[in-house]
Amino acid sequence: MKNKTIGIYLITEKETGRDLYVGQGIVDDRWKKHRKNYPEELFDYRILLECPRTDLNHWEQHYIRVLKTHWSEGGNNQTWGGQFWPRPEEPVSPATRKKLSEAGKAREASLTEEEKQKRSETRKAREASLPEEEKQKRSEEVKARQASLSEEKKRERSQKCYEAAKAREASMSEEKKRQKSQKVSEAAKARWASLSEEEKQKWSEAAKAVMDSLSEEKKREMSQKRSKAQKEYEASMTPEEKQRRSQKISEANRARHASMTPEKKRERSKKLSEVAKAYEASLSEEEKQKHSEACKAGQAKMSDAAKRERSKKLSEANKAYEASLSEEAKRERSQKMSEIIKAALARKRAAKAAAIAALEALLAS
Repeated sequence: MKNKTIGIYLITEKETGRDLYVGQGIVDDRWKKHRKNYPEELFDYRILLECPRTDLNHWEQHYIRVLKTHWSEGGNNQTWGGQFWPRPEEPVSPATRKKLSEAGKAREASLTEEEKQKRSETRKAREASLPEEEKQKRSEEVKARQASLSEEKKRERSQKCYEAAKAREASMSEEKKRQKSQKVSEAAKARWASLSEEEKQKWSEAAKAVMDSLSEEKKREMSQKRSKAQKEYEASMTPEEKQRRSQKISEANRARHASMTPEKKRERSKKLSEVAKAYEASLSEEEKQKHSEACKAGQAKMSDAAKRERSKKLSEANKAYEASLSEEAKRERSQKMSEIIKAALARKRAAKAAAIAALEALLAS
């Protein structure tokens, strides 16, 4: 009777030489099943390792990671291996995990940009071809894995991902960074545009809940980081790029404003006014003074033509806003303006009366 080979095997695409699938078990039996999906005229079969059944899980997981045959990395393995011949009494040690990780990184580093691009495209095509049920299942598996992690483990993992992203970005050229930023921006816009109004509302509420849960110190820290990153990004741009970016933002704002209903415009205007008032109330007198001086300095730098253009735009914006108001809203706005003017006049009269009283007191002494 012929001895049956037990071990780890690899299926490779002949045309491209790409490693597609790593499997385990009784090799001949497994190959018979695979030949339906991987015909021999198009794919090569070879044995990577012969080993006892008790070692199959370990070596299958090892080669899936080293050869990058998992579906998320461009291969055809649907899992990370280790589903058969379980041996929970012999878990993979941290040292082995480290070796596997280093081997995977070394292999990734040896790939050319063309190979990386090809892998990425293959993975995207495979993910796009998956049925919705399978995508949902995988999404739930990922969520379950994340939920099972301890808070410390989540923080550690998040920190590692952040450091890896920083290192990857630091190695990029400025042109590559701009291309990446543009791709991310376009993908985010496409994803947002594909959402229904209900989904957008849910996302908005979730974001607000997260922000509300943060301490004031954390909010300030985030704001400062965002401001710093924005300044660094703008400093790296050429004047032409800045001009194009400013134009795009302006066009996007106009398009968004034009698509709003009058009710939505009023609601947005009210919110912006409340935010501005809250921000101004939070400033100290010194900060208000600095802000005022910065505004004056900015206006002083403007040419007469730029001032006229700005004044014209503001006038047109005010006219458009007034035209969008209902009669009731116009009356309400007029009443508020009247109250503001009356309050300003009252303050002016009080200041004048106080000055006269102070002068009379001075003369009397």
